[in-house]
Amino acid sequence: MDVRTEDSIGDRLRIVVDRIARAARSAGRGKDVKLVAATKMVSPEQIRTAIEAGLRFAGENRLQEALPKIRALQGLPIRWHFIGQLQRRKVRDVVGAFDLIHSVDSVELAYEINRRAEAAGFQQDILVEVNVGEEPTKAGFNADRLEEIVPELGGLTHIRVRGLMTIPPQVDDPERARPYFSHLRRLVD
Repeated sequence: MDVRTEDSIGDRLRIVVDRIARAARSAGRGKDVKLVAATKMVSPEQIRTAIEAGLRFAGENRLQEALPKIRALQGLPIRWHFIGQLQRRKVRDVVGAFDLIHSVDSVELAYEINRRAEAAGFQQDILVEVNVGEEPTKAGFNADRLEEIVPELGGLTHIRVRGLMTIPPQVDDPERARPYFSHLRRLVD
């Protein structure tokens, strides 16, 4: 969200939302596709302008940067997602501050989130990270372990598994990333 004027935020947001809608229609998808704007290094004022222009989901991967933004924009129609790797020592501060945690990459992390959510008296929504590219340098569960892992996580009473997420291998051509997302979709189904 590299923007210079308030007007351009709204204009750029409309362009991106329109492109997403066209791509979703061409792929036979409906309104289930959502834009999560990464707001790293974006001021609360810029995020407020984006909210006024229709942004509903913001993603942050740095807790120290996110919490002041969340407080500054409290009460506005925005849902906060924790994107990126979550360290177990930061779970206490992330649980409850974010509507959705994107990158649950281990059973131990899920149990810690469950424990913290139970202590706070609510359920935390999560996405299970899958390493579809089977890259040794990336976090996430191997696809062949999901049938064992997801039921175990689903049995935890204070987290809700809302879906799967992945970060495919870095490629030059976006079309070369498509098979990884197709594989993830088959795993969801």
